[in-house]
Amino acid sequence: MAKSKNLKKQWFPIIAPKLFNNTVLGETHVYDINAAVGKGVKQNLMNLTRDGKKQNINISFEIGNVEAGKAYADMTGYNLMQSSVKRFVRRNIDKIEMSFVCSTHDKKSMRIKPLVITRTSASNSVGTRMRRTAETFIRNYIEKINYDLFTQDLVARRMQDALRRHLSKIHPVRICEIRSMKLAKSEEGDVVVEEAKEVSESEVKEEKKEITVREKEVQEVKKAEPAKTEEKTVEPAKVEEKTPASE
Repeated sequence: MAKSKNLKKQWFPIIAPKLFNNTVLGETHVYDINAAVGKGVKQNLMNLTRDGKKQNINISFEIGNVEAGKAYADMTGYNLMQSSVKRFVRRNIDKIEMSFVCSTHDKKSMRIKPLVITRTSASNSVGTRMRRTAETFIRNYIEKINYDLFTQDLVARRMQDALRRHLSKIHPVRICEIRSMKLAKSEEGDVVVEEAKEVSESEVKEEKKEITVREKEVQEVKKAEPAKTEEKTVEPAKVEEKTPASE
């Protein structure tokens, strides 16, 4: 008991990962530095990169290990401020939001929420196509790289710019952002993946309905076209028969 009374809390620095040049994120006040493992801390991306254009993004970190009196944190989240999302919205445009789970090449599972805003209004079928194309593109992009490289591309906006160019082939895109990214725990991974499958299946059913409706419309148009051509061919024949009689 005498030892516990003599213990005092100490301040230990929290170090950012190599992506942010091992910047000091702050300090943690604990009795034992080992107790800091698992603690989270948030920092504005502008303060980490010295870029004023990135002040609308917050980065989440979690202390993963401690060494030599320092707590080393790993990047676990990326969040776009809600106030910025509201400023993106304009009249006569569409906001396309998604949410799904994917994994990197080194098996890091995450919940990612992309945000796409078009330059002009798009139809429901085009919006559905863009949503499915964006999800497929991001999944394939992330599965080919490890988590460290993914965070580099995310912070540097390389992935967002590549997605924007890809979607612009379908419909003009004004803004392409990652609204949120968060590492998913293994215990929650199975539940989240099942929810994502249900959503994708429902979207497929809706798209199939739209395709069948369009096919019926095309068939009706094709049936009506022969009737019109017959009427046009009959009219000139009648005119030719009447001209000799009239003379």
